[in-house]
Amino acid sequence: MYPFNQREPAPDPATTFRVLWDERHLFFAFDCADRDVQAAALERDGPVWEWDCVEIFLLPEFESGLYWEINVTPAGSIYDALNAKKFKGWGGLARTELTVAGLQTAWSVDGTLNQSDDRDAGYTVEIAVPFHQIPSYTRGNPPRPGDTLHLMLVRIDRNAEGATAYAFRPLLNWGHNIWNHVQAELGE
Repeated sequence: MYPFNQREPAPDPATTFRVLWDERHLFFAFDCADRDVQAAALERDGPVWEWDCVEIFLLPEFESGLYWEINVTPAGSIYDALNAKKFKGWGGLARTELTVAGLQTAWSVDGTLNQSDDRDAGYTVEIAVPFHQIPSYTRGNPPRPGDTLHLMLVRIDRNAEGATAYAFRPLLNWGHNIWNHVQAELGE
């Protein structure tokens, strides 16, 4: 785990990321060690990133600049938005009125959610993203071994001092820095 804007890994919090796929879905699993799991129940597209959560930034075609941001808390709250990145200048446009149709999520907490007077072991979040919702696959193009995607996997750890963001590889700036996303290939 790499704290944002750092090139050296941090020993904690321990997090395991898994990514799998089949002909219909791209699957993500996050296993997060956490001594104090904190997450409010929020309306869809609420400020999920202010709590313990996991984030996926999924950019299939770098040239298009269109990517999904999907955040899920251990309380099951979801934020998803289709983003259009500006290639000149900072920022972009997040379209929260668009949602990932058919998005499936599951979560479990090993401990007691929002109870700081005890010690938790952590939480797990699983996410299934239908390929037909991912830009470049929306026209019915089936995924194939060898296809490439650009992605970033992030975890926000909230504690008494505030929230700290970590990525599975060094990440400069924020998850919206698409130039820092990892190119991943769909394997057999």
